[in-house]
Amino acid sequence: IDDYIIINFNYDYYFLKDIFSNNKIITIINDDFWCRAILGYEKPLRWVLNKTCLISDCVLTVSQPLKAQLDKFCKSEIFYPWADIPYRFPVVTSNRYILLFWGYINSRINFDYIFNLSDEFKRYKLNFEIHLVGPSNIKGNLMKKLDLHPKISVFPSCDIHSINSSNVLAAFIPYIDGNKADDVTSIPNKAFPLLACGLPLLITGMPHFIKKEFILRLTEDVSDDVRILLSLREKFYNMQDSIKGFVEKNNSKSRLSHFISYC
Repeated sequence: IDDYIIINFNYDYYFLKDIFSNNKIITIINDDFWCRAILGYEKPLRWVLNKTCLISDCVLTVSQPLKAQLDKFCKSEIFYPWADIPYRFPVVTSNRYILLFWGYINSRINFDYIFNLSDEFKRYKLNFEIHLVGPSNIKGNLMKKLDLHPKISVFPSCDIHSINSSNVLAAFIPYIDGNKADDVTSIPNKAFPLLACGLPLLITGMPHFIKKEFILRLTEDVSDDVRILLSLREKFYNMQDSIKGFVEKNNSKSRLSHFISYC
């Protein structure tokens, strides 16, 4: 099997070169694995990461902060996720009022902020709603509070193609600050299919997120953020050319060509 290329996604598989001594090994580091160290003791995790990088012929990673960490061990390259569906121009309507979260509904989400923003919608009778779509591990009083809020709706997991985005104003990713796994994020996998639907991104947390005119960072001051939402309604269709260009530049075909260049 000497002609095969080994694609490794495990940060601790430093033994691969002993097994595949004549094969090219490309390692992809797609997460901040060592931030999960028990009691914060990272030394053994960083040791195996270092060893794994050193036996690899090529190391790719998915964010700038991860690259900065890996560059202490080896030379790494950025390899972002990609859009696996083509861009489509959104339905033209003046009634865009939904902020769509599509992903895992869990403790990474800034629920305090969501409730504060939703209360602002309710207080001033604003035509905005927050829809949370995805698998959930939220239970008890928090789930009851979500279910009872008139401006928040929770839906089960579904494919992006099953979501009617005709009334969606933006993809909403309201993550908390200080979650180490999200703090190293430059752009998550789910951003690309959402952008392919023509949806700009509204984000909190994730301090190293890439900067584009269609990626809007919310201030977490709900009065300011309502003004951002109202402004976005006016600019929504004017953003489509830049969203389309970004999606087409970052599609699966371009990523495959990029990846093959490392082989």
